[in-house]
Amino acid sequence: TAVTDGTAGGGALPAQTELLENYPNPFNPATTLRFALAAPARARVVIHDVTGQRVRALVDGPAPAGLHEVLWDGRDDAGRNVASGVYVAVMETSPAVGRVATTARRMALLH
Repeated sequence: TAVTDGTAGGGALPAQTELLENYPNPFNPATTLRFALAAPARARVVIHDVTGQRVRALVDGPAPAGLHEVLWDGRDDAGRNVASGVYVAVMETSPAVGRVATTARRMALLH
């Protein structure tokens, strides 16, 4: 899953690190998740079902400061379509200096 960097045009860097609202929500068959990094960091964005089970890792690695977006196609790590329902996107960042930050957003997949 490719991550698009939204600062290539020389845009201003975000003031804070956060997982933004996905769009569309609810969605079928795919949704775009956006996240902002105020500084370069190791970023992880993982989709979980409502029981807390990991469904899909979308991002896991170093990322530059800026706005980023990634598409979730409603599939799990094995490439299977997941069932309709509520899912939680969790973003965890580990900056070079500072503490680990975690944010989460709910989203609904409708088939």
